[in-house]
Formats: sequence, C-alpha cells, structure tokens
Amino acid sequence: MPAANAMLDRLRRTYASRPEPASRSRITVAAGRGSTGVNPPATNALARRRSPGLLREKFGLDQPFHVQLFHYMADIVRLNLGYSFRHNMPVLELILQRLGPTLLLMGTTLLLSVGFGVLLGIAAATCMLAASEHGPCGLCGASGV
Repeated sequence: MPAANAMLDRLRRTYASRPEPASRSRITVAAGRGSTGVNPPATNALARRRSPGLLREKFGLDQPFHVQLFHYMADIVRLNLGYSFRHNMPVLELILQRLGPTLLLMGTTLLLSVGFGVLLGIAAATCMLAASEHGPCGLCGASGV
C-alpha cells in the first residue's frame, strides 16, 4: 500500500507542475475576437434569433410531414442525397469516392471468409468421416458413435 501511495504522489506532482490546457470556451472566444470583423455582436445576436426560422424554411422543415417525405423520396429517386456541410461537397460524390475501396475491402473479406469456411467445412467433414471409421480424430476430437 505505501508503494501505491508513493506512486500516486509522484503522479500528482508530475501533473500539478504541468500547465493546464486552455478550455474550449477560451479557444472559441479567442477565435471570435479575430481581426476579421465580419459581424459585430449586435448583428450576431439578431442573426441567431432569425436563423432558426430561416433554416426551417430553407430546408423545408416548415412544411407538413407528408410533403417533406414526398420531397425526400423524390430526391432519393433522383439521387440527390443532399450536401455535406462538413466536407463541403455533395453527398453522392462522397459516396462514389469511397465506393471503390469499400467494394475492394468487402470483396476481399467475402472471398477469404468463404474460402476459409469451405476449407474448414471440408476438414470437419473428413474428420467426422475418419472418426466414424477409425475411432477418435486428433484434429477435431470427434469420436465415432
């Protein structure tokens, strides 16, 4: 127990001597005070109050559910999967970019799993056949009944 306490004391001293990282809010505030000067605080507050309504209207969320569903299904049929704001490009392009490596990985995995499954099935079948004819099999431990 004393060794554990000594180790904990060493860890506390080590981490107490390190500077504390900046919190997320500090980083956000610091980034907001940049020299861009795009929007003064009053404009930001006004935009925040109006933006939920504008976003609902822009994305069609102000319409009834059945209308939203119809538009969604029509977009799916036309392969209009929307726009990725994270990657700043259409979602269909993102999917098509990653389709080749995904199919390669999936095909390789499928071939390997089917191949090993067939080989293990053949080995198990021959082991059971050998066990029924000659006694216990060393490979799988099966014994004849």
